[in-house]
Amino acid sequence: MRKIKFRYNISSIWSAPFTKYMILELILCSIAMPPFVDYTIIGTMNGGNYQYSLDMLISNICLIKSYTIVRVYNHYSPWTNTRAHLISLKRNFIPNISFSFRSDLKNKNVLLLLIIFFSLAIYFGLIMRNFEKSFINPDYPAKSFNFKWYLNGVWLEIVTVTTVGYGDGFPESLYGRSITLFTCVFG
Repeated sequence: MRKIKFRYNISSIWSAPFTKYMILELILCSIAMPPFVDYTIIGTMNGGNYQYSLDMLISNICLIKSYTIVRVYNHYSPWTNTRAHLISLKRNFIPNISFSFRSDLKNKNVLLLLIIFFSLAIYFGLIMRNFEKSFINPDYPAKSFNFKWYLNGVWLEIVTVTTVGYGDGFPESLYGRSITLFTCVFG
């Protein structure tokens, strides 16, 4: 009688092809502000003084976690379900997030663009508020815009993205100006 040897293809989590992405995602999702840490970064820029807390900087980094919305969209999209995969195999392509986004953009363009517009205005408005509320310029003691309220940051981002530019407010810090430039170019 002949012995049959089975070869098992044993793959561990460390030999999987997406291990580095999984580790990066775990690191990103585990970023949090530890309690009772009160650290402040103080400096000068553009002729003004800033005082950024570590809590504010970490909350801006934590906004990166919202990429999971894109993953949920990809998971529940009708363009990436089992039926779409079967059809795509016949046509020799793989339906990915780019394909589902382009398909939804073609079918539900107004709804998708409004969702993207308001979500980006909310995210960048929060980042703008965080960077601008603790920036004090002694040359302009009365700020052009009061960034203590969150909706003022969102308003500034909406005015920037729609290229209206009322002129009622503008960022004074270098970081605020960078965020506004990014929103203006890519918004």
